[in-house]
Amino acid sequence: CVCVCVWILSLLFLSADGEECEEEVEKAFLSFYTNLSGSQPLSQILLDAENRRKLGKAHLRHAVMKHEEAIRVHSLCKILRKMDILQDVLSQTHKRSLDKYLELDREDDFDETAEAPEIQAQTHQKPEITSPNFCTVQVTDIFQRLGPLS
Repeated sequence: CVCVCVWILSLLFLSADGEECEEEVEKAFLSFYTNLSGSQPLSQILLDAENRRKLGKAHLRHAVMKHEEAIRVHSLCKILRKMDILQDVLSQTHKRSLDKYLELDREDDFDETAEAPEIQAQTHQKPEITSPNFCTVQVTDIFQRLGPLS
């Protein structure tokens, strides 16, 4: 979810210049938002640079909060604490998202940061359920030497 929020931000600011891909960008946004409740339609939000910045800021805020939660869970788990590389990756991505968030934050912006719309998860892979085949595994009875139950 965190990576998606960062990629949405990139898409929001890259789509600001190209008018020919405007319809494709709107279709992409509509495909991954579960509920887009608000006073303005998505096309109006994408056309207005200030609304686009606010939506991007909301997604970045969501990403920063999820990064902080991941770092907290990492510090709680004993096995994960042994993985220094994971701690490095989590802290670097958190720092990068926080820097982007501070870059978008303006001194004269007194509006409260809105909540980012929910993102619909989707995959192109179909889950396959396979039952285990217990007949192929040799099992030895570890209690055989104890003898029969009396």
